[in-house]
Amino acid sequence: MTKKNNELGRVMFLKHSLIDRVIHWLFAICTFVLIITSFFPILGFNFSWLFIHWFSGLVLVFLVIFHSLRVIFFQQLQSMFISKSELINFVKSLLLFFKSFKSFRYRSGKYSLSSKLVHHIFTLFILITIATGLLMMIKIDSPFWDGNLYFFSEGLWGLIYTFHDIGALFLLTIVIIHVYFGIVRIRLLKSMVTGWISKDEYEKYHDENLWKPDD
Repeated sequence: MTKKNNELGRVMFLKHSLIDRVIHWLFAICTFVLIITSFFPILGFNFSWLFIHWFSGLVLVFLVIFHSLRVIFFQQLQSMFISKSELINFVKSLLLFFKSFKSFRYRSGKYSLSSKLVHHIFTLFILITIATGLLMMIKIDSPFWDGNLYFFSEGLWGLIYTFHDIGALFLLTIVIIHVYFGIVRIRLLKSMVTGWISKDEYEKYHDENLWKPDD
C-alpha cells in the first residue's frame, strides 16, 4: 500500500518502506557504534572496544552488500542519479540567493539533490573505511584466524591506517551534518521513522514527473 488516509483524514503517501527504514536505522546504529569505539578511546574512555568495533564493521559490510543488491535488482537505481535539471535548479537557487537573498525552492524527485550528495559522499567514505578496515583485520586475532602483523610492509600498513583514519574523520563530519539537517528539517526525520509523507508535503517538495509514490 502506497497511499492511505491518516486518523485526521489526510491523504498520506508512502515514501520509505519498512525494509528501507530498518536498513537505514541499522546503518545508523552500526555507524554510531563504530564512531564511539573509534574516537572514545582516543578521548580517554577506556573499555574493551576492539571486538565491538570489528564486529560492528562486519555487520556494516553485510548491510552494504544487502542494500546494494536490493537497490540494483529490486528498486530503481536511477532514482539516486543526479540529473541535469537538478543541477540547473541548484545553480538558479544559488544565483537568486546571492542576488536578492531569496530562496528558490524547486520540487525534486523522491530524493532531493542534497540528500543524493550526502548519500554519495557517505558511500564513498564508507567504502574506503570498509576496505581498509577489512585489511586491518588481518593484524588482529579472531575466532577464525591468527593475526599477522607482517602480512604487509610497514609502509603499506601506514598507508592503510591513514586512509582508514581519513575515511573515519569524513564519516564523522557527514554524520554530524546529516543529524543536524535531520533535526532542522523534522519532516525528513519523521518520514524516515513512519515511512509516510502527507499529500501537502508531496505537492510542495516533490515533482510528480520525477517521482510518483506508487513507483
